[in-house]
Amino acid sequence: AAFIARLRKETGLKIRVLVGEEEARLAYRSALAHFELGSGRSVVMDIGGGSLELALVAEGLVERLISFPFGAIRMTELFLKERRGPKGVKKLRKHVRAAIRKVLPVRDWRGAEVVGSGGTFTNLAGMFLARQGIRVRSVHGTRIPRHEVEHILEQLTDLSPEELLNVEGLNPGRADIIVAGLAVAAEVLARVEPRDVAASGYGI
Repeated sequence: AAFIARLRKETGLKIRVLVGEEEARLAYRSALAHFELGSGRSVVMDIGGGSLELALVAEGLVERLISFPFGAIRMTELFLKERRGPKGVKKLRKHVRAAIRKVLPVRDWRGAEVVGSGGTFTNLAGMFLARQGIRVRSVHGTRIPRHEVEHILEQLTDLSPEELLNVEGLNPGRADIIVAGLAVAAEVLARVEPRDVAASGYGI
C-alpha cells in the first residue's frame, strides 16, 4: 500500500491492484479476442510469477473464475530451490493436483479446449517448435500436444541450471522458473485431458 501511494504521489498515476478473479477475467477476454471460444467448453489458463488463473468457459460464457497462488516464481521458491529434479517436481505437482481437483470436476471439463497465456506457454511453444526445426516470427496459436508437454517437462527436469540456459526455443531469462511453470500447466492438462494446449502470445 505504501509503495502504491508513493507511486501515485511521484507519477500522478492512479494504480489499482487486480485481485485474482479480475486477472482470470482479463485472461479470458484476451483469449476470446484471439481464439474461437464460442462453442463447447474451454479452460483459459494464465500462469504468472505469483499465481495461476483459470477461467472456465461454457459456450463463450464464463462459468467460474479461479485464482491459485501457483505462479512459476512462487512454486520454484517453494518446491525447487532445495529439491531440484524429479523429487521436487513430483511434490509440486501433488500440491497443485490436490487443489485443482476440488474446482475442476472432470465430468464437466474433461476434453475442454485449453488456451494457455503467459511466458510459460510462449516458451513451451518455442521449445516445441524448435525441436521440429520450425522457426516462426510468433509462436501465438501454436498447439502443443498434451503428451509433448509431459515429455518436455520430463527432459527439462533432468537438466542442470547451466544446461537449461542453452535449451533451444527457451528464453534464458526464464530458464530458472520454466520447470515450475510447466509442472503447474501439466497438472491442469492432466485434469482436463485435452488433446493439446494452444499458446497465446497475448497476456492480460
